[in-house]
Amino acid sequence: DIAINFDVSVFLHQLFVHMVPGGGFLIKNSSAQQFLNLNKFAVIYNWLSVFALYLMIISYFNCPSEDQDVVYLGYLVPIVLLTQHKITIAVKYACLSPTELDRFFSETNDSVTFLYQVQMQLLTGWYYQREDVINFELGAAAVRLGAKINQMYFMVPDPTLSKVTMNQFKSWNTLLSWNSSSSNGENTTATSSPLNDDNHFDCETNPNSSNSILECAPQLRRQEDGSYLISVYDFTLAIIKLAGSSRFSLLSNNTLMYIVQTISMLIISVPYFQMAYAGRALSSYSPWFFVFLLFSGAIVGTYGPIFFSIFFVVIFDVKRQQTINKILRNIIRLTDLDPECRDMLLTENMKCKALAKENVRAVLSMCEGLEQKIVIVEAGTKDEGASSDSRYDHLPRLCFSSSQNILSWMHARCIVQNFGLRFRKRIDIYTFCSVVLQVFLLAFQFLMLILADDRTQVALQCGFIQVLFSVTLSLLFLMALLNAASNVNETYIQHKNALSEHGLRLRNLVMEKQLKDMSILTSSQLFSEETRQSCALNGRDDDSNVKETNEDLILQEKEVSQLLSMELNHLQSAVETVESCVLKVESNNREGACKVLGFIADDALTQYVASSMVSFYVVMLSLSIPAVSNIFTTAYAA
Repeated sequence: DIAINFDVSVFLHQLFVHMVPGGGFLIKNSSAQQFLNLNKFAVIYNWLSVFALYLMIISYFNCPSEDQDVVYLGYLVPIVLLTQHKITIAVKYACLSPTELDRFFSETNDSVTFLYQVQMQLLTGWYYQREDVINFELGAAAVRLGAKINQMYFMVPDPTLSKVTMNQFKSWNTLLSWNSSSSNGENTTATSSPLNDDNHFDCETNPNSSNSILECAPQLRRQEDGSYLISVYDFTLAIIKLAGSSRFSLLSNNTLMYIVQTISMLIISVPYFQMAYAGRALSSYSPWFFVFLLFSGAIVGTYGPIFFSIFFVVIFDVKRQQTINKILRNIIRLTDLDPECRDMLLTENMKCKALAKENVRAVLSMCEGLEQKIVIVEAGTKDEGASSDSRYDHLPRLCFSSSQNILSWMHARCIVQNFGLRFRKRIDIYTFCSVVLQVFLLAFQFLMLILADDRTQVALQCGFIQVLFSVTLSLLFLMALLNAASNVNETYIQHKNALSEHGLRLRNLVMEKQLKDMSILTSSQLFSEETRQSCALNGRDDDSNVKETNEDLILQEKEVSQLLSMELNHLQSAVETVESCVLKVESNNREGACKVLGFIADDALTQYVASSMVSFYVVMLSLSIPAVSNIFTTAYAA
């Protein structure tokens, strides 16, 4: 089932059973959700955490008032962190289709249900790019669009034609071979990725060497004319996995854990700093106070890293979209017209191509000097594209003189935009709920600060400081998310610009081709006339010989005219295809723009949120510290 659902009743039911002690017994198949399993995961997250939450609340309200003052409202952040995790779980099941829910809750095999869980989770299924999850989401995107991506192909020119075509073949081969090796479970690191600077290709390879084309990726399908075909499915799968492997460019897993663990420890340590600030002896605190410290610290230490790690997964998902779209942009980077583009103008079938090569070369040899010199730019160099990121310089390049390649690229782009929509819906809901909870915390504390008589004392309370830590980190993650989403939308615009540039270049090529064809046909006619005059001067003026010669020359002129017309038709077809794709991309950019909290992400929105955040903290600081408030009041009056 590929539908994108959200069942409110399932969401509320799952949230209830995960927030109530013993709620697992209210589920149809408790073992499927690990409620009745006695492993560490089930005991900690499904049982102990819920009991710890209620014991923390009970212990807080059983503390004497002087103990409560030390950890005043210190239960807010633990409640929010645990609740957010339970919301994430409820959203996971609410986004399943009725068929998937029935299949999941009717399964009695624990190993199968565990596999379902691993596939559904954001971290294990989406972030780590499980092979089965990626393949399913890719197929689901194709079905939604009605595109048979296994029957759509990119064309790679015969690598033996020139050094440039050999370099392009090697670029494609490396991209697909790397994808195959990563699919087989090998340890793929940054150094083996095609996006690495060190993984360039030797341009000095002899294109006629048989060794250079013996070993190729299985996704490359050799044709009778020597060219190769790559399905849209294989290409899309390759760039998705390649983009996922580039997560090292954001933050490594160890660095992420250090950050979230540090923030969690800061939140946990706030009550202890308050105890030191109060200056009381430990014996003066009630046992309920230490019970509260134990359970609140356990909840924050368990769910704090999870809360911020899922935020990281959200940012990584957007960063992956950005990388995929950058790859699509650099695949069509603008270059000079090089030999493989010229050869791909005549690829309808092997016979036409072979005949075209022989006749066109014969005509061009007669009209030497009429053909403009073609600039050969070696594949994989910065001179050939507009990419400012050296990681993308060595990606293969599509020739846009072929309508087949243009349409295949467009389908690949549509597939990428629809890839993983169910996970992205869950991510959107998670982001919305996280922001709502953090805004609620901040608004509650802000209201208390305004209503308090001693605002400085309120600002130094345990709950206020913990909320400030949590909200600040959440806002920083939100800023990073907005920036990444804005970059995705900017890349979408670059797609349209690149297509428009290709359309203009192809139109110029059509005009140049028309002028060149007229020159070639005129030269061919002059050559025919000179041949007739030569026959007459040499005494071959009998009717049969002249007639035979005229027929040969007329036949050759027709063949040349047909071949030149075929080349021109292919170019005109490519122009029309590019122009239609520009309109489609423009429409997709409006409808499928990357959004955060329902707003289209752009630089203006990011700057607005950043300025609002700074202004809010200035107001909080001015309300918290009277001296600072006096400074701002004096400056305003002046």
